[in-house]
Amino acid sequence: MSMQVHALLMVGHLVLEQKWVSLRTNSMLEVQWVSMNSQRISLKSMVMVKHAKEILRYFFLFIFFSTLPTLLMAKKLPSVMTPVIFEGNQAISSSELEEMIGVEKAPVYLFWKDHTPKVDARLRSKLNETFRLFYQSEGFYEANISHRMTSKGLFVSIKENRPIVIKEISVSSDLDLSEEINLEEGSRFRAKDFSEMKRNIKAKLQNLGYCSPKLSTKAYLSLEEYAARIVVKLEKKRLCHF
Repeated sequence: MSMQVHALLMVGHLVLEQKWVSLRTNSMLEVQWVSMNSQRISLKSMVMVKHAKEILRYFFLFIFFSTLPTLLMAKKLPSVMTPVIFEGNQAISSSELEEMIGVEKAPVYLFWKDHTPKVDARLRSKLNETFRLFYQSEGFYEANISHRMTSKGLFVSIKENRPIVIKEISVSSDLDLSEEINLEEGSRFRAKDFSEMKRNIKAKLQNLGYCSPKLSTKAYLSLEEYAARIVVKLEKKRLCHF
């Protein structure tokens, strides 16, 4: 089974400055690097990253895993399934990591078979980068990932380090959004939770008949303070009549 690379984030604008990262959801992601002389570099991608170079790295990583099965079949290289063992991970379970890379594992009900999770050894060169990007999407921007091959299998060593925590949630809205905002102060910032929040708000507006609201959702991430500040602004405008 080839490795399944999951998109880490499907959101909008990411503005990188000297200290703060500004994130707001949209259909695509735009990264702007703001330097002292106001020069800007804009790139577009589908993931959340710390700087512009990581977008290109993730893009090539995605292309690699997307095309590797075809290349391997064309070259008729043998598949070598190797046991994979995770160590050091605490906040993220081993089962989540296994699912993220698409390990081969016999179903529980086939109790007579080997249930050891296995991964194609041909993909080991990209494992560190894949897990690092995944941990960033989970709020761990300083996670250290390494791996080593032993006679027992592939050991993936993880040091999660300190995560980004939501410090403040600011909401300015003329519509009650208490049920739609699924984030909590003091909890770890996760990209997928932030995206889900915006989907919840949009769904409520659509269900109530507000088809042209003014909505802004941003997450300001301080990589120095390990803190996130969520800002939601909404003007529901008028109801639409058809």
